[in-house]
Amino acid sequence: MNQVQISGTAKYIAGKAQETVGRFFGNKELQIRGLRTQCSGQAEKALGDAREIIKLMIHRVEQDHQHPKKQIPEAVQQIH
Repeated sequence: MNQVQISGTAKYIAGKAQETVGRFFGNKELQIRGLRTQCSGQAEKALGDAREIIKLMIHRVEQDHQHPKKQIPEAVQQIH
C-alpha cells in the first residue's frame, strides 16, 4: 500500500464521517461536503491503486528481462 492509497482512504473515511454528522443534525451542506470528500478520497485511492499496479508490472518486466527464457506477457509488451 502506498501513501496515495492511504491518503485517499483517510479522505473517504473523513467524508463518510462528515456525511453522517450532517445527516444526524439535518445539515444538508455538511452532507454534501462529506459526499464530495468521499468522492475525492475514492479518486485518490484509485490513483494510488493504479500506481501500485504499474509498479508491480514494472517489477514483473524487470524479472522477465533477468530470465530471458520467460516470455513477456502480451499486455506488458503493448505498454512498451
